[in-house]
Amino acid sequence: MGFSFTSFVFETINFVVLVWALQRLVYRPLKKSIDARRDEQEELRRSAEARLRDAEREVEELRRQKREIGELRERVMREAAEDAAATRARLLAEAKEDAAAARARGQKLLDSERQAAEARVRELAIEQSTHIAARLLAELSPRALDDALIDRLALAVRAHGVLAAGGGGRSSRGVELRFARRPAEHDLERLRSVFAEAFGAEATLATSEDATLVAGVVAKVGDHVLDASIAGNLALLSDRARELVKGADRDG
Repeated sequence: MGFSFTSFVFETINFVVLVWALQRLVYRPLKKSIDARRDEQEELRRSAEARLRDAEREVEELRRQKREIGELRERVMREAAEDAAATRARLLAEAKEDAAAARARGQKLLDSERQAAEARVRELAIEQSTHIAARLLAELSPRALDDALIDRLALAVRAHGVLAAGGGGRSSRGVELRFARRPAEHDLERLRSVFAEAFGAEATLATSEDATLVAGVVAKVGDHVLDASIAGNLALLSDRARELVKGADRDG
């Protein structure tokens, strides 16, 4: 079989056409696809690296936040402990002050109650003493006491007749007499004479009995009262005793 130039040229042309066709239809699309795939992979790699960097930054941010949270928790716990200690100290101080104030109030109340009890005991002692004195005086000589007190009333009316009569100036004046016990008729006449002398006119006597007077008589002329009774004198004595006791308490 001999060499054929025409066949060689034809084969060469076929080869060139085949290479062109392969390059045109296969190599270029394949290269383009490979380049695109490589670019895509490169983009994915860059994106992955960016996400990795973002993740690392997020991890670092989380670590930083965790540290800050830990520091904040420690600071909050420390401040809470300090506040709790300060509150405890304040409450203890307030409790001590309240206890001291309560003790002071209690002591003041006890002192007040003691003073009130002592005053009541003194009051009862004075009342009992005056009551016993009234009974003793009434039992010793009741008629003699009545006579003496009627004499005392007569002397008081004579000494202050105008005052006792309320100024006089009327033809008759009424006198209310309360006796511890009914007096003798001559005592009534004596008192009527005394008041008539004080009024300068006839005196009208209205008498009644009051056993609480113990002994003696109480005369009422208008708005004026002359007390010549044991009960009245003992009441004055009791009042005077109370004033003396109160004065001694204030001085003490």
